[in-house]
This record gives sequence, structure tokens and C-alpha cells, in this order.
Amino acid sequence: MTVRRAEPADISALLPLVTGLAHHHGDIAEVTAASLFRDLFTDPVWLHAFVAEDNLTIVGYAALLPLARLHFGQRGMDLHHLFVAPTARGRGIGTELLGAILAYAKGAGCSYLTVGTQAENRAAQVFYGKKGFFRSPPAPDRFAFDLSTWTAPKTAP
Repeated sequence: MTVRRAEPADISALLPLVTGLAHHHGDIAEVTAASLFRDLFTDPVWLHAFVAEDNLTIVGYAALLPLARLHFGQRGMDLHHLFVAPTARGRGIGTELLGAILAYAKGAGCSYLTVGTQAENRAAQVFYGKKGFFRSPPAPDRFAFDLSTWTAPKTAP
């Protein structure tokens, strides 16, 4: 088994895995090959992705998003996705992916890595706990803004 950075040729293998993760969480995937390519391989790169390949078949992936704690001068990454195909689980593939992304984040100058799990996903919580992650209370006063219908104000000429 090999863990490596994702390449454009991996998109067709990544797409069903990303869809599988969405299905696992009860979501309906809206990801497309075009959106994967845009986010993983066009400038600016939005997500940093790694794949686990076993006998030339991609059986898992991990995706990272950059973070920062500007006021502390710290860079970080959020483990946005970590997924192993159901037929490949229990063979240490998730551990291998995690090791690769930890090394990548450290090499990128990051001092922390975050990950979120669903409250009922006990298996993921146990997995991350065994790997050295600790609980970090969520920020209760977080806000979001929907940019999908927002238009920038026109400036006077």
C-alpha cells in the first residue's frame, strides 16, 4: 500500500470515495469531477489531498484545509475528510493516511491539526483519541455568511 499526494488522474477514483463519505454521513453528494479538479489542482489550491493506493486501486483519501491563528503566529490544517472504502477497512489504511497528512502539515510549518467528527461517530472519536488527538471544545459564538446570493457593493467611480 502506498500513500501519496493526489494527482489529476485520480479524480475518477476519488469521486466515488467522496460520494461514499457523504453517504456515510447521510448527505447527498453534489461534488463533481470538475469541482474536485478546481479545488485540488487549480491555482489557488483550495484543498490538499492524499490518496491510499493498494494494488493500483485507490482505497482511501484524506483532504486538508489550511487554518491559521494569526494572533499567535501559528499555521494549522483542518483534516476535512479521512475516508477508507468499506472493503478496505481494518488494514491500517486510515493510520497510514493520517501519518502522511501529519508529516505534510508539519513540513508546511503547521503547529496544529484539527478534525471534527459527528457526535454519534464513536469509532472516529476513538480512532483519533488513540492517535493522540484531544478534545477541543467548539467555539460557541461562531457565525457564517452565505456568499451565494451576495453581490459586492458598487463603488463610486
